[in-house]
Amino acid sequence: MPSTYAHYRFGKEVFAALPEGTAEIVREARGLYDIGLHGPDLLFYYKPLGSNAVNRIGFGMHAEPAEKFFVPAAQIVRNGGAAQAAYAYGFICHFALDSACHSYIENKIRLSHVTHTEIESEFDRSLLLEEGKDPLSASLTAHIAASEENARVIAPFFGVSEKQAYKALRSILFYNSLLRAPRQPKRGLVNLVLKLSGNYKEMHGMMIAKRPIAACEDSNLRLKKLFEKAVPEAVSLIENFSGYVRGDSRLSPAFENTFSHRHGWRSIPVLPPEEEKKYEV
Repeated sequence: MPSTYAHYRFGKEVFAALPEGTAEIVREARGLYDIGLHGPDLLFYYKPLGSNAVNRIGFGMHAEPAEKFFVPAAQIVRNGGAAQAAYAYGFICHFALDSACHSYIENKIRLSHVTHTEIESEFDRSLLLEEGKDPLSASLTAHIAASEENARVIAPFFGVSEKQAYKALRSILFYNSLLRAPRQPKRGLVNLVLKLSGNYKEMHGMMIAKRPIAACEDSNLRLKKLFEKAVPEAVSLIENFSGYVRGDSRLSPAFENTFSHRHGWRSIPVLPPEEEKKYEV
């Protein structure tokens, strides 16, 4: 998964490219669209230091065809209103970006031994720097409103209770705040907790490193290209899904892909930075 800020930034760019009628639906429930941008990752934050029935839903969804989520989601949207539609549109943005990036990320991990979370947090750093923000102190989740009302909309999409959805919303804010650690004392404490809980290897990279990771210079370049290419693809998928909800069209075959890497990912080029600058996706 591209990380928290990348998904938010992607959602903003997709929103700016939406046809006016679709954009109007999002405006009516922008807060739910913004939560939808985090897709199944939201559930990762439900009691995240151990495996449980709720966070396993989030992890499991990444390996399944996206249509397994979006077919029943379409029925929820048919029975709902702008809130449900906006959430689903945000979720499509998450799928589009994950699907575009994960095959490259998987091969980058294999060849460089940089972790998944390090690659993604470094890409977040590059996007924040583009906007003149301090990567170590910037809030990555200010756009997420953790309310019981939002939890009521979200819960049916995952088949969890409203209470569980609300806890996940509060937890994504809590843990992202915890991992925002510009100064050493807090960074040391967070790393200690992760080590004691057995989660250091998987999770320490979620905290943006104090200094840029040189081994991610190439991946920042590639991910930005994949990000930009995925914007019109996300718009197309949202329009297709909207037509499917109305009964005007079939769901695009693109939804047969998973949120994760695709077949043949090992053949995707991973290049040194100078070569990457010339590479076209």
